[in-house]
Amino acid sequence: MDARELCPLGWHVPSNDEWFILTENLGGEATAGGQMKSLSELWNAPNEEASNSSGFSSLPEGFRNVGGGYSNLGVSDFLWSNTDFDFYEAWFHYLYYNSDGYVGVQVFYKRSGNSVRCLRD
Repeated sequence: MDARELCPLGWHVPSNDEWFILTENLGGEATAGGQMKSLSELWNAPNEEASNSSGFSSLPEGFRNVGGGYSNLGVSDFLWSNTDFDFYEAWFHYLYYNSDGYVGVQVFYKRSGNSVRCLRD
């Protein structure tokens, strides 16, 4: 397992650079999100540009805020990278139901809860 015990042996939480490689391999930030989003009815309509052509099968789990409540169910998928921004924040990548296939990157408080995808070493 990794140091935080998030991923099994032989896997790791992807770095920001690894997320950027995935995004670029799927055509860039303007279109990669659509290729990553599942066609699940869990996504709010319109789930723009969703095709899941990459097989990534992103689901709209939303996130857990610092206070412990949940937000954005059906709306977004926030996925941690293992790259710190500073002591309190780290980078994450996100998809939205109405984002025309866009995949973005931003920083968020580490005390919040985002989804994790493990990448094979």
